[in-house]
Amino acid sequence: MEFPPVQCCDSPASSSAMSAETSASSLDATDASAPDGPGSTAPYDAICIGFGPAGLAIAVALADAVEARRTSTGVTVHMPRVLFLEQQRAFAWHAGMMLPGARMQVSFVKDFATLRNPRSQFTFLNYLRVQGRLLDFVNQATFYPLREEYQGYMRWCATQIDPATVRYGERGEEVRFDGEEQGMFTVISVCDSGARVVRRARNVIICVGGRPRMPTCLPAPSRLARIAQPTPPESLQFPQIIHSSQIRDFLDTIRLLSQSVAPPLRRLRVAVLGAGQSAAEIASHLHDILPRGARVDMIFPTRALRPSDDSPFVNEIFNPEAVDEVFALDPVSRAKVIADDRGTNYAVVRMQLIEHLYALLYAQKLHSSSGSQENDDAIRLRMMPCRKLVGAQEDIARDVVKLVLLDTERDVILHDEQPEYHVLIAATGYDRTSACAKLLQPLQKYMPNGRVEVDRWYQLRLDISPKVWIQGACEETHGLSDSLLSIMAVRGQQIVERVFPFTSEQCPRGM
Repeated sequence: MEFPPVQCCDSPASSSAMSAETSASSLDATDASAPDGPGSTAPYDAICIGFGPAGLAIAVALADAVEARRTSTGVTVHMPRVLFLEQQRAFAWHAGMMLPGARMQVSFVKDFATLRNPRSQFTFLNYLRVQGRLLDFVNQATFYPLREEYQGYMRWCATQIDPATVRYGERGEEVRFDGEEQGMFTVISVCDSGARVVRRARNVIICVGGRPRMPTCLPAPSRLARIAQPTPPESLQFPQIIHSSQIRDFLDTIRLLSQSVAPPLRRLRVAVLGAGQSAAEIASHLHDILPRGARVDMIFPTRALRPSDDSPFVNEIFNPEAVDEVFALDPVSRAKVIADDRGTNYAVVRMQLIEHLYALLYAQKLHSSSGSQENDDAIRLRMMPCRKLVGAQEDIARDVVKLVLLDTERDVILHDEQPEYHVLIAATGYDRTSACAKLLQPLQKYMPNGRVEVDRWYQLRLDISPKVWIQGACEETHGLSDSLLSIMAVRGQQIVERVFPFTSEQCPRGM
């Protein structure tokens, strides 16, 4: 059954929950929007902070587990009292990176359900059937759907989850322990409106995802700059310094600028930092849409773009059982294995895209009219290998940012080579641990070694009875797949079985 759209916590329908002051300093504050009715103070069986792919995988696994038990026992089984908090105002997965034509790098079979229960209603193939595109997709003979389509699948799954159990526009801020007498956590969250909500839960699951990582040497005022929506051409100011996660909104702004009477884009200079798939996709797309005379430079520290390894044997590192093998290693051996595996996912590019970029560079040589790449309008894409950003200075009067680069081969600063750009796009990855650590700061005194440590089943080690599980921030102990889609279906079931033991015998067994 498809439920109606989920409302944000500060939407009119839930305004009654926010009308009374909800003080985080009062542990008796109520969650008036709780599904047990206005004013309910009943604790939740579990609160999940984050409703991106990891949180959604848990919601899907729980829905499947409850349905499986209903089917196997023939009796009515009530859904546990759970709540998912999500700071975005609607479900979105890398929405700012949805470049036209970009495809998934993981098979659709690794969706939210197939690997643990191919009969689930939440499979990607069932989504295609419901949308009336199943045969059309099959006729493409591919395991890799467009990212835009896969985001549609994720959003569809989110609509199947009871909207009373999801709060959009609400950011988890803090998790506290009530004391052994209560044996519960207090979860404090903040709505878009600024209202603070306090709830209690017996279990907490952290699925906050990654935060864009920007080079620390970039000018501080621009480091966290965000284009919230396409900017009117007359309001656009240069230089623009953004993270790759914001590229879609920036492209919309570029389209508006190209259609306006504002200064032309013909001499626009763009730097893309990074040697991974995102950096390569952005550089390729900007090359396609910017006019002759504009130029895109890819700046990266290695000698060349390196292809990702997605061969069958290597892909086994993303199998669910590989987590057991990685976790069982001693810390030194584990770190070495993870470092060896990084070539499958970090700072690598799919071979087809590498070949496409090389073909673009070759075509430029056919049409170049001079020996100078700097002034030749035919040169619209350049590779700048063996270069690492170590400094940057904004020149607002000239609308540029000047970069200071390190030659990584010779280990020297290139004082005579300080290129200037109107736009700097940092495809520099994500920080997947700091947001989680901040949420759990009040629990540090209950951590045996004073730091975040988890067991094989992602449970935070605590010297107290209630439990916390962490998703997507455990690469150091669980391997490269921890933040990827590959194991989310199976991992979601593993978490559900431990948070809600009644599901473990009836839930169809996965891998």
